[in-house]
Amino acid sequence: LLHATLEAAVGEGLQLVSDETWRDTLHAPQDTVLLSPAEMLSDRVTVVTDLAGALLPPGWPAAVARFPAG
Repeated sequence: LLHATLEAAVGEGLQLVSDETWRDTLHAPQDTVLLSPAEMLSDRVTVVTDLAGALLPPGWPAAVARFPAG
């Protein structure tokens, strides 16, 4: 599904946004393969993630976006 979605977006010339806030939350790590759209198509994907859970006190909202080069 992810591969087909990326192909369709690239075909339309779209910039993609991947919300990876919960990326590291796994319920069965041995049964899960993590694959980010940014790993497949790094020049067309903006990744958004949250810093609050790991790096800030509760209630302090903070997020980071990684944009493609260029």
